[in-house]
Amino acid sequence: MRARLHRPVDGEYDDRDDVRPVHIDPTALVSAVPSYPEPDETAEDLDAGEAYSSEAHRRRHQRAVDEWRSEIADRFVDEIVLDTQSGSHRVAVKRLG
Repeated sequence: MRARLHRPVDGEYDDRDDVRPVHIDPTALVSAVPSYPEPDETAEDLDAGEAYSSEAHRRRHQRAVDEWRSEIADRFVDEIVLDTQSGSHRVAVKRLG
């Protein structure tokens, strides 16, 4: 997967030690991004026979978000390619924690 480097909004970098910040779009770190569960969708997915209540809806939405997070965690890529002024660089992706 190719990642695009973004310039800061003001176009200025901090030149200390010739280090420049790199911003990588987070979606470049995941092989395929599933859609995030929206509250309106999870209201429709309440357990069969369960009467609607804001508490039941909150629990169902939290379960859907937890499932989404778990699914994302399984989709992190092992490497990306950064396009820079000096050419393309393959970079290993390491997760912290």
